[in-house]
Amino acid sequence: KQLYVSYDVLNDEECKALSFLCNGKLGVRIMSDILPVSRGGILCPLPTILITHAIEKPRFGNGKPTRYNSIATCHRTYSYMKAVALGARCVDAQWLKDCQTSGTLLCCDSYSVWSDLESYNALIASGSKIEGDTIRGSFPFNKRSPLDGAVFGFIDTETKNAKLPTFKPLTSVQISSLVECLGGSVSNDSFTLMHALIARDCATLNQVVHKLKTCLQDNRDVSTESWSIESCNDEELEALINNDGAMTHSYSDDYRVPIIRAKWLENSICMNSLQSLNEYCIGVLCFEFDMGSNVDERQTLLC
Repeated sequence: KQLYVSYDVLNDEECKALSFLCNGKLGVRIMSDILPVSRGGILCPLPTILITHAIEKPRFGNGKPTRYNSIATCHRTYSYMKAVALGARCVDAQWLKDCQTSGTLLCCDSYSVWSDLESYNALIASGSKIEGDTIRGSFPFNKRSPLDGAVFGFIDTETKNAKLPTFKPLTSVQISSLVECLGGSVSNDSFTLMHALIARDCATLNQVVHKLKTCLQDNRDVSTESWSIESCNDEELEALINNDGAMTHSYSDDYRVPIIRAKWLENSICMNSLQSLNEYCIGVLCFEFDMGSNVDERQTLLC
């Protein structure tokens, strides 16, 4: 039998151990990416294991991690988020080195990565308990595909003068991929069928408005008076997420589309729960015209 794995961030020693396992007789094979595979209508990961360099952190208190008080965290990368979204197992790369030393494939159950470092720091700062073998054990998704049927748009604003994080921000292709892993889709064909617009984390409201003007200025069905950006309403945003943890939406004559930062998608995946939209919402895109009750008419209105 062969074991298929994918890998993310590795140091030199871990890369050498991975090469040893792949070139030896242990039957390890590498796939460059984790792919979503439909099984019985549910998206599953292929391969089911992502290997990444782990950073040890204390489970309790603020002291140094010890043998009995430590969990494995890792960098929050696109590969990690995709693996978590699809339900793949994230494994500490120490497993590679231990397999190399023993000359056999060891059980990877005790090498699970608990969470990414950013999520860990946020939970510690909030005083939350660090429980379970992984963050998915402590914060399980109530619904396997929480964005099932949801449609998102993407506003790609300039990032030249923006202060970027250590890791590159997600691209539009990566955002689309992560949304699809959770059962949703990304399309800019029709603003009036979107659940929400996703903007870059560094985007300002002025940049978003300028981009929207560019997108809508040539559309004969939309005048400058028919759309506007309004402030967020907490109750309205909270209503977009059902009690079962899935996203919902209903059409109305006064059509409103929340504009949310991409960090909402990241944190929802890494915390294994759709986060409240309130702190991520830049504003609400409002269309002020009668769209009627026919879905097809709504779909073609802004195409």
